[in-house]
Amino acid sequence: MNKTFSERLTEARESLRMSQSELARKMNVTPQAVQQWESSTTPRQHRVDLLAKILGVSASFLLFGANLESENQVNEKASISYLPSKFVQIPILDASLAAGAGSYVTDDVIKEYMPMDRAWLERYQVDKERANIVPIRGESMEPTLMSGDLLLINTAIHKPISGKIFAFDFDGDLRIKRFNKRLDGSWLISSDNDDKNLYRDETVSSHNIDQLRVIGQAVTIVERNLL
Repeated sequence: MNKTFSERLTEARESLRMSQSELARKMNVTPQAVQQWESSTTPRQHRVDLLAKILGVSASFLLFGANLESENQVNEKASISYLPSKFVQIPILDASLAAGAGSYVTDDVIKEYMPMDRAWLERYQVDKERANIVPIRGESMEPTLMSGDLLLINTAIHKPISGKIFAFDFDGDLRIKRFNKRLDGSWLISSDNDDKNLYRDETVSSHNIDQLRVIGQAVTIVERNLL
């Protein structure tokens, strides 16, 4: 049975007697990111290249194992987005959600793709066809979401749920905020940042909530850099 990327990564790290925390420091990511790589997700190509350099192995070994015929064949397979069947490619949108005052976005362009484990998506009940990843910009959702985070969005959920975080477009203003429904039926749309002088709450009446184009519900952070 062929080993997975996660298993090969773990094997290479442990062969050097390196802890997950030590590898995280060398990669400038959180230990949680390394834990995810060793359990379910595959990082983007530039991170795979750096992992290989730190661990003293080839990127092709981490991605595909040691039995491919040549580096040229590895590159050819990579160029056609070869992935083991347990993985799917999830688009990373080049349309940063403004975790702050919002930013005007004219087009949701796919910047690149991130391989993700099908079972991992199923655990979060996200259909692969309705999954998108969006980079966060700004500080209004700190400490929950940090600028630079890559956030998984489930675009199948368009109706706000009280207490949850949603990505939405209001008159061309693309934002990510927490929604809370009030007793009178109106919705409080707020930032998690406690500085309300900079990040003020907004209220939307029950009959105006339909003006918000809800893009989807925030599911989980799939990648976070160290500051």
